[in-house]
Amino acid sequence: MYIFYLIIVVLAFVINIYLSTRTPKADGGESGVAPVVQMVIAIPIFLGSSLIFFLLHNTEIAKDFPVIFISLPLILEIVYFTFRKDIFKIFSSDFGGTLIRSYVSSIGLATIIGYVLYVIF
Repeated sequence: MYIFYLIIVVLAFVINIYLSTRTPKADGGESGVAPVVQMVIAIPIFLGSSLIFFLLHNTEIAKDFPVIFISLPLILEIVYFTFRKDIFKIFSSDFGGTLIRSYVSSIGLATIIGYVLYVIF
């Protein structure tokens, strides 16, 4: 499971690079910082997900519902933005809203890809 968490973090970084650079923006180059911030946020999320999995992997809920542990990075990122009160910026059209949307969508897509890989392997 730790490998899947690492795959999700790396895929989120790559997807965020794609989302940040797919269209030229008139933000003065500020969107280039988005993948770096994604990694700064994603490393503690990877460590937190790994720790939660390590502590709970022998419980009944872990054996019955492994999907909960696959989606831990996405859940932890949404919780992180909720506690920082940045989750409300997700609907704004300014640069901050674009960054939050790129973070959440990249970790969401990476979680979906990680789940597909988990099912395959």
